[in-house]
Amino acid sequence: MLRLALFGLLLAAASLAPPLSVAVGCNVAGLTFPVKCGSLRVRESARSDRTIGTYFIVVPAARRNAGAVFVIGGGPGQSAVEIASEVLGGSSPSASLVGMHADHDIVFADQRGTGRSNPLQCPDLFASRALSFAELYPAAPLRACRARLAKTADLNAYGTRQAVDDLDALRAALGYRTISIDTGSYGSEVAFEYVRRHPSRLRAVLLEAVVPTYAKVPLPFTRAAQHALDELEASCANDAACEETYPRFASEWNAVTARFAQGPQPVTFRDGRTTTRATLSREVFADSIRHVLYEPFLAAALPAAVHEAATGNDEPLAKLVALQIDGFKNELNFGMFLSVTCDEDVAFITAKDRAVAAGEGFLGELRIDGQRRACAIGNVAPAPKTFLLPVRSSVPVLMISGADDPAAPAWLGASQLPYLSNARQILVANGGHNNEDACLARIRIAFIDDPTPARVRATCANRFSRPAFVTDFNAWFDKQL
Repeated sequence: MLRLALFGLLLAAASLAPPLSVAVGCNVAGLTFPVKCGSLRVRESARSDRTIGTYFIVVPAARRNAGAVFVIGGGPGQSAVEIASEVLGGSSPSASLVGMHADHDIVFADQRGTGRSNPLQCPDLFASRALSFAELYPAAPLRACRARLAKTADLNAYGTRQAVDDLDALRAALGYRTISIDTGSYGSEVAFEYVRRHPSRLRAVLLEAVVPTYAKVPLPFTRAAQHALDELEASCANDAACEETYPRFASEWNAVTARFAQGPQPVTFRDGRTTTRATLSREVFADSIRHVLYEPFLAAALPAAVHEAATGNDEPLAKLVALQIDGFKNELNFGMFLSVTCDEDVAFITAKDRAVAAGEGFLGELRIDGQRRACAIGNVAPAPKTFLLPVRSSVPVLMISGADDPAAPAWLGASQLPYLSNARQILVANGGHNNEDACLARIRIAFIDDPTPARVRATCANRFSRPAFVTDFNAWFDKQL
């Protein structure tokens, strides 16, 4: 394996490989480990000579080098580099990545269209509270952003297929014969496509919140979100404090959703230091609640917010919605989000799919319809239909799925298993979309150290428990800011 110390040789061989620029000993805010940074130039598309950079950072192994683990962002539209300081540094780093870093180089690469890899940003998309509470993807700023981005980028060239080839080119330029991948959510689609296109270059694939390439996102959200809500209601009913404080959570939820079904509802809430008045639509309300269900610690506050809304106080509910919107505004590159989801997912959702979704729970067709409207503006060409074929492989794959995930439900990951001859799914009891504790960290590290799915000891995943339900919403919410 070619080590990072040999970067100079890579640069000398520029005629044999894509141009690679490296800054040795660069600084990344929040990281105290030695870090190397660089950018690999790749062609944007076969239709032009324009090149774009794939920006990356490498955190060399702390102890001994047993290979490289590539961390891929989710979303789609998340920058992997921007989460590096959070997961390897900061006040609460990822125990699994810290453990892997002992014996593995950790590589964070910004997928094309994100971070510093020719980002396709729409910074004004959620700038207006009025628009972002009314529309999932506000049409006017989205249309303006699309027109601006199209002047400097081929928006048909930012799909998963192209990104996977970028990543493999980066692997080759850095001198790794094989790599492991650690990712989740949309990143699992990237990983599966990597398995399909470059299987001999993979040592192990570690996935959480698994989404196969044939998922046609957001189609699975309707059934998954309703399941997550049903499980939350059952957990509240079986929890002494929640049952005592919110004994009518299920009926109050039904009353609140019935009110939104009648039309957009006016809400007033403290937004930072100001008082904001907005009109909250059913589609934004429903999809924001689905996002609240992603994280068990957020879901624990939902009975409190619903109870207040049922008694006429929509402020807690509006604060939860604003919290979700602001998270996306700060985290995702929406031009890239549209290029990927419109290209590979929404384009293949049929009228029959939509009819089934309409009857599957509180979200129904709302997210699908909102995304279809956005894709009409995004206007990118559909991916080849072969992208939807299940990936078949013998590459070692370990899946970690939350039992109550409202976006990447466990059944979705399980549906991919018959096509993988060396794979295993671990179900996290009470788990959401992102799950982290000492047990799961041990599982992840063990698999990366020895990529044999059958040998991973995972019984502790059955002991994952929900956090305590929130009984004082305002005190809880103030701690989130």
